[in-house]
Amino acid sequence: SETASGREALYRCFRDVAGFTSVWNKLFRRDLLDWHRLRFESIPISDEQYVSSLAMVFAERVAVVDRPFVSYRFHTGSSQADGRAGHPEAAYLATYSIVDRMREAGIYEDVKRSYLNMAMRLMREYFDKMPEYRTMKFLYDTYCSEVFPRIGAEDLPDGYFHDPRIGDWYRLIRDCTLEEILFRVSR
Repeated sequence: SETASGREALYRCFRDVAGFTSVWNKLFRRDLLDWHRLRFESIPISDEQYVSSLAMVFAERVAVVDRPFVSYRFHTGSSQADGRAGHPEAAYLATYSIVDRMREAGIYEDVKRSYLNMAMRLMREYFDKMPEYRTMKFLYDTYCSEVFPRIGAEDLPDGYFHDPRIGDWYRLIRDCTLEEILFRVSR
């Protein structure tokens, strides 16, 4: 078991995003959620990102326990992928709300790099799982023209991302056309 301040835990968890945005692997104090008015958003697929991300940011202390307390199964069906394809906007709507709330609290610049490392990984995951050109093009166009500028990610430097694969993906989206990206991937 390990205890850290919310910000320290935030930096660690955003670096290792696996399961971070889910709420099924966390317990939250009710007073933390009430005090900061944290509620699930009405966003398909991504409704838990707001609560998980901001609870971590606002928590004074976070305890990490290295043993499981809940048993669960992963289903191999395609329902999650089908849901993403039907709601590509879920790739960024939670990010908008989270960034807006962190800016309102005056902390976004303090946690921006850690948060963007996690957010970009999720955006890439959505992008990579789009089964049709139409939805992939929608995300590509929206990332370039709207999402990156709104979250302050128009021109991030090389080495900004902890995972070089995310940095490579970010540069592809920023610097190439969608057709160039698809051609590179298909080779």
